[in-house]
Amino acid sequence: MSAPSTATTQGLGSRDLQVCDRCLALSTLTVALAKVPQLRLEPPMTEPEDGSDPVPVVFKAPLLACADGLDPNPGALARAVNEVTPERANTLMAEYRNWDGQAVLAAAFEAGLAAFCQCSSDYPEALRHLSDAPPVLYVRGDRSLLASCPRRAISMVGTRHPTLIGREAARRIASGIARSGGLVISGMALGIDAAAHEGALSVGGVTVAVLASGADRPSPQAHRELYARILEQGAVVSEMPPGQRPYKWCFPARNRIIAALGQGTIVVEAPLRSGALITAEQAYDIGRDVYAVPGSLASDVSEGTNRLLQDGAGAVLDGLHLAGQLEFGPPAGFAGPRDGPLAEVHEALGRAPLTLAELARYTATSLGPGELELVLLDLEIAGWVARRPDGRYRVTSPWNP
Repeated sequence: MSAPSTATTQGLGSRDLQVCDRCLALSTLTVALAKVPQLRLEPPMTEPEDGSDPVPVVFKAPLLACADGLDPNPGALARAVNEVTPERANTLMAEYRNWDGQAVLAAAFEAGLAAFCQCSSDYPEALRHLSDAPPVLYVRGDRSLLASCPRRAISMVGTRHPTLIGREAARRIASGIARSGGLVISGMALGIDAAAHEGALSVGGVTVAVLASGADRPSPQAHRELYARILEQGAVVSEMPPGQRPYKWCFPARNRIIAALGQGTIVVEAPLRSGALITAEQAYDIGRDVYAVPGSLASDVSEGTNRLLQDGAGAVLDGLHLAGQLEFGPPAGFAGPRDGPLAEVHEALGRAPLTLAELARYTATSLGPGELELVLLDLEIAGWVARRPDGRYRVTSPWNP
């Protein structure tokens, strides 16, 4: 394995750009090839009636690492991918004839991204043994967290359209894992993914988002604020070059990274046709554990998770319990929040047991009733408060995050 080329990072002034020319070319060009919608994976079932050429089969996954072992010459890479139509291959070769890897790294540097290729000693070990490992991984935030993967990490995925129960279950489980020193991995998508990140963040835990876009580009845009919060307490990673917008094929591609970074994958809610089940299958394929949260037999979004349980996945009801089984142990320097809404609510309850409505009146927090209820839920999960039969919350242990 050769060391990253010093010429590639020359003049950028960052030790965080450890990428050789070959891996960078392989990454950039295979991403470009994967955008091509017409790739011949197998002969079509029928010939067109008008006598024209057979219609190519639609390609459903990226061509990542398809040209492994080749030199970084763009023409050689394009010619090696024999599934692409000759016309498109010629277009790609022309487009990348003057391709400049330095420009890609300059864009990463400007965006504040670290970049590591498979030739770098800092490339995450959790990904190195994938058969289709990303040639280059871009990271924004605390990249040292990736050294904890997969031993101290759990991946969480699920539907983009969860029930309220499913969303709160994801928050509960993620916060329990984070309180136990675990690292929560997810994809920052709408629904369960976002709830998992929020659950970890709510107790001062750490979380990593794996994006289908470039790591410098929040995806979806509706989660710009969540993206910023994750960067404060965790990291964002992607195999996509800086500025890359997400295409449909990018989502199933990033799922294998989510599965690989975690010691196991928890599916919270997922219908039978779901990207979350693809992630679970990929976790199985690489020898990772798969867990599922049981759901109602009458709910479509629980069909996939219940099927996983039927097929032997482990059942998860509580993040603290699962973390105890996996024996994460708190990482060095880990501490929960010492101020903010959690501490404020705990302090208010320390003066007297209060109902939710009383808390909203007597605390200085600007949280709405729904947000305040989630804070109470996090405090309950952590064992700091409990709800009495009369509906009032009381302190059960001193504030010692």
